[in-house]
Amino acid sequence: MWNRYKINCQTCEKVTNLRLHIPEKEKLELSFNCPNCSSEIKGVLHVNLEEGSFYLDMKRGNLVYGHPNQGDYFYEYSDTIITNKPSEELHNIMLPTFRLPRKQFDALKDRKDLRLFFSEDIWTDLKDLTRAYIRFDMSNIEKVGRKILGNKNDYVDYLECKIEPDFHRIYFLSLNHIIYPWIDFDNHRDFVLWLTQNVFVENNVEELKEFVDVFDEYVCEKIREDMGGLLIRFIDLKDYFLYANPEDLRKDGFAAINNFDHLKTFYTDCFEFMGRTSQYVFRLQNIYERGNQNSVPPGTPRNVTDADSFALLKNGLKLSIIELSTEENFKRIYRNCFDSRLRNGINHFKVKIDANTQLITYFPLENRSSQEFTIQYIDFLNKSLQLFNSALKIGQIMKMVANFRGFGLR
Repeated sequence: MWNRYKINCQTCEKVTNLRLHIPEKEKLELSFNCPNCSSEIKGVLHVNLEEGSFYLDMKRGNLVYGHPNQGDYFYEYSDTIITNKPSEELHNIMLPTFRLPRKQFDALKDRKDLRLFFSEDIWTDLKDLTRAYIRFDMSNIEKVGRKILGNKNDYVDYLECKIEPDFHRIYFLSLNHIIYPWIDFDNHRDFVLWLTQNVFVENNVEELKEFVDVFDEYVCEKIREDMGGLLIRFIDLKDYFLYANPEDLRKDGFAAINNFDHLKTFYTDCFEFMGRTSQYVFRLQNIYERGNQNSVPPGTPRNVTDADSFALLKNGLKLSIIELSTEENFKRIYRNCFDSRLRNGINHFKVKIDANTQLITYFPLENRSSQEFTIQYIDFLNKSLQLFNSALKIGQIMKMVANFRGFGLR
């Protein structure tokens, strides 16, 4: 349900015709910049879910009345669904301007409903489970995992925990159960299945033993700590990712609620994690393609002679070597999300975002201050979610290493 409000800016007195998506919660804090002068417009929408009534209490800006189609600017605001950008053009009188073909709109709505399915208590349980997993506190991993999954018949046979791989299993079952509406679950499943059928196989046993020696307990502890920290932060930021779209159904859309400062730090930390752990993907790539984790692909720079020298490279160079792989499953982990130019621009050098167009402008090279690049906020949001998805795949590799260490090949 949508409702119209006309709001007069306290600074320039221009009128914004606001079409507001009524939320599925009791209170929505509303904040945006006047499309004319960028002054803050702020209010709180109160919703009575039982009676189906609502009212807008303005904190900055004044409600004005008159013809519903009047206004200097037209603005759509939803806390869950992407819309069109602010403009001077009148809204479609009957339909929101974000309107998509029915099939695509239904896909957006279904994804939104799935993402909002779990209560905040369940998300807090996942945080607690992740903290236990970081410490590898077996007692609490089992306890909280059973709390999350215990009433799900599909998981009953997998809840018994006796040896180390069992605790990895219950953690990732819980993680997948809650997180899958936000990420490409099928892609995770296919990735693990492909590794099982093509890399963790009998022909590679001896080389896998050497790989597991490198991927030792210290590495596992560090990955649990880093991946778990990213997951806990994602849970705190998840509402900003409601607009994110793995299939890119609406790349040119507008996200009414955003926090670029927090999200750029999250993207940067995911990027650094993926860079630090890329040597393990590189080793598996070499095992699959050439039978040895230190056998580098043709075309590799001369200073990279093995996996250890690969690990010393800058992250952008690492990606160029991984791209030499003949296997898409390895390259897909980094493609379209592991962007060193974007990372440098938003983290080290100058970056700015236009509040009304949501165009991010960044300058990735310190000595070329005039060389600017741009990305839409929605595209940046999609890259960030995709990169977080890839970070979770590193955790899947860690789980497979634990299984190999505990069971060998099964």
